[in-house]
Amino acid sequence: MNNSQIRYEIFLKVAELENITLAAEALSYTQSGVSHAIAAMEREAGCTLFHRSKAGVSLTENGKKLLPLVQELVNKQHSLDQAMDALSSRVAGTLRVGSFTSFTAIWMAKIIREFTGQFPEVKIELINGTYRDIEEGITAGRLDCGFLSSVENDPLDFTPLFDDPMLVIASPEHEIAQRLELGEDALGGDGLGGDGLGGNGLGGAALPLSRMRRTASSKSLGGATLPPKSLGGNGLAEDALPSNGLPLKELRRYPLISQFQGSDHDVQQIFKKARIRPKMKYVLDDDISVMGLVSQNEGIALMPEMMLRTAGFDLVAIPLDPPQHRTIGLATLPIKETTLLVRTFVAFCRGLKEWS
Repeated sequence: MNNSQIRYEIFLKVAELENITLAAEALSYTQSGVSHAIAAMEREAGCTLFHRSKAGVSLTENGKKLLPLVQELVNKQHSLDQAMDALSSRVAGTLRVGSFTSFTAIWMAKIIREFTGQFPEVKIELINGTYRDIEEGITAGRLDCGFLSSVENDPLDFTPLFDDPMLVIASPEHEIAQRLELGEDALGGDGLGGDGLGGNGLGGAALPLSRMRRTASSKSLGGATLPPKSLGGNGLAEDALPSNGLPLKELRRYPLISQFQGSDHDVQQIFKKARIRPKMKYVLDDDISVMGLVSQNEGIALMPEMMLRTAGFDLVAIPLDPPQHRTIGLATLPIKETTLLVRTFVAFCRGLKEWS
């Protein structure tokens, strides 16, 4: 890579992060090296490309004019590099992979370690974002591929990898948890079918969550005692949770806490298909805030199981009836149009046994 190409890569990263220090860290350059590269580009252009302030940097109008041209040039150089490697059937180069927060936290370290272990001449550049960010990045050529939950953009190919169950989460003090408790007592077991909830509050098909729990078989929930309930003719408490989980239609009953538009795609798809209009109480910026408010009994939330694996809150997780899930997969441009490196990565991900 020549000096001009390095400058262009630096220009794009600084424009993306709006911070010279963060751009330097992301590119493994020194801060002074990044500053000198930007200054050299500005001398070459004969104008200022970035506004500087204590808060960071931002593109000037001239910088904004250059941005799409520089991006196009870098994309073409990237494609050329991969095509040159493909001529010799050499799996090498930089692979730009988009991912979303929960997938990155659980899977990306393992994927990067194993893939680069098999192909040591490959460098993976990881970019986190929303589903929309990733789809747009692939379409625009800023990303080679990205992990998503299905795709809405027709030109993209989607390789399904695994299903991630969608679960209702609630505080142990919430009415849903009490209904779960009543069902367990009446049935003399888990109250959610033969597989039960296990020690973590998840259905048999779900994976363990080390920091989550189901309500105890005693009637104490965080110090609160459940009121006595009479049993109906079926042996269950009148308002006990049905054996298959929380009926989907009952989501209408409870105030819901959700993430902002763009990060709640999977949840909104469930409501749309079921024609449910939820009682939205709060819309927050991130999943940690959502789980925090749920743990304080401010409402319930609907979340994928994978997102809950790193939960540090005392929560009850309950499957829906009928069961709901999101399908996680890898999106690319039409596979025939992709490079050898991208096709190799797709095949590697498809072959991972850990998905099953």
